[in-house]
Amino acid sequence: MKFLFPFCVVILFGAVFTFEITQPDCHGNTTEGGYNSCRLRCDNLNNPPRICPQFLLLGCTCKNGYIPVDASSKPLKTVIKIYL
Repeated sequence: MKFLFPFCVVILFGAVFTFEITQPDCHGNTTEGGYNSCRLRCDNLNNPPRICPQFLLLGCTCKNGYIPVDASSKPLKTVIKIYL
C-alpha cells in the first residue's frame, strides 16, 4: 500500500510530460478553429439539429460559404453551400 502513492505519482508525471497537443491538419476549404458539434452538414441539411450544446470543439472547420459533407469524414471534406 505504501508503494501505491509513489507509483501513481510516477504514472501521473509520465502522462503529463508525454501529452502533446497536436495541431489539426486542415486542407482545402477548411481552416483551424472552433466549431459546434451539431453544425449544419450535407447529411443533416433537411433535418438540422434542434438542441445543440453551447461549447466549441477545436479542430478543422469550414471556410465561410462551405459546409461539411458529413460528421465522419476525416480529414474534413467540404462543399459549397447553395442557398435555394
